[in-house]
Amino acid sequence: YRQISYGPHLDVFVLDERSYRGPNGANLETAYGPASYFLGPDQIAWLKRGLLNSRATWKVIASDMPLSLI
Repeated sequence: YRQISYGPHLDVFVLDERSYRGPNGANLETAYGPASYFLGPDQIAWLKRGLLNSRATWKVIASDMPLSLI
């Protein structure tokens, strides 16, 4: 994962949604933990910190997987 800045108006936050995810399973987890990780705790903390500290006009999150529920 990384942040790419394009001048004062755009920060792009590129997520790594493969390296930190939990193992494939039946998706029956009832609590958040290693089996249900998607981004991993370190990457989530990095993203939150980066978004809060960014002074760019536009903040774009680049994701190779959907970030919503169907």
